Parts: sequence; C-alpha cells; structure tokens
Amino acid sequence: MRKFLALFIALSFTLSSFASGSSVLEPVSKPVNPKATDIIIPIGSSGQKISLSDFSTMSIKEAEKLTGKKFSLANKLGFKIVQKKLRKSISSDGNITVNSNGKSKAGASIPKVLYVIMALVGLGWLAMGILDNFSGSNWWIGLLLYFLFFIPGVIFTLIKMKDYYN
Repeated sequence: MRKFLALFIALSFTLSSFASGSSVLEPVSKPVNPKATDIIIPIGSSGQKISLSDFSTMSIKEAEKLTGKKFSLANKLGFKIVQKKLRKSISSDGNITVNSNGKSKAGASIPKVLYVIMALVGLGWLAMGILDNFSGSNWWIGLLLYFLFFIPGVIFTLIKMKDYYN
C-alpha cells in the first residue's frame, strides 16, 4: 500500500509540474468566421485549387476527375461523409460557423454513440481528450474522476457531452 501511495504522490507531482508549464495566458480573441469561398485548398497531384464551398457541392465523378484516381467504395463513403460535415459547418451566408470553444462544428471526430459507450466503459476521459486535442482540462478531470471514483467519472463525462455535441 505504501508503494502505491508513493507512486501516486510521485505521479501527482510529475503531472502537476507539466500542468504548470502549460498555464501561459494567451490573449482571448473572438474566433473569426471565414467565408467558405475564401478558403482555397489544393486537390490532387496537379495542385488544382478549389474553394471549400465548391468542394462541399462537388460530385464524386468530379473529384475523381480532379484527383485522377478512381475512388473505391470506402473512399466514396468517406468523401460523402466529409462533404456532409463540411456542409453542416457552412452557414447560409457562406461563413464557416465556429463553436464557442473555437472549433468548427464539423470537428467532432467521435460519433455520439461511441462517446457514450466510451464513457460507460471507463474511457470517457480519452474521448474528451480526442475531441479537445488534449488541450483542455476536461480530460484531466475526467481521468482523475475515473481513476479515483468510477461513477462520478461517468457522470462528469456525460454532463460534458453537451460541450462537444449539439
């Protein structure tokens, strides 16, 4: 038991030393909502450039023509999923909408069902870390709650779900 307590204290000091180095204050600025027509991306090996709004409405045949490659079924499905997420993040006036945390609405990379399953299994802290790019403090709190008390970790993760999903 003493070894476990010593290990826990050493781990706490180590983690707190890393946390103190990352607490540099940065000026707070409002996220800018750029226009989808102003953001230009290169497509294919030729480097032809198109806007995000054009990319969100492009057909699979046009994408195959631009890239010079035939899409497999998995590529076609992935392409359509990305287009759907992109269309959701583009508002009616053409701006890319950004959440209050500064991330695009299309940025959630874990489906909601998988998030809930991960929370119930004990990996909710990992889901929050992935969705935050391990930059926020929510995943640390979730990890600590899961480590010390399982049920409060589940509750915390499920309450914080509203920050990641609409």
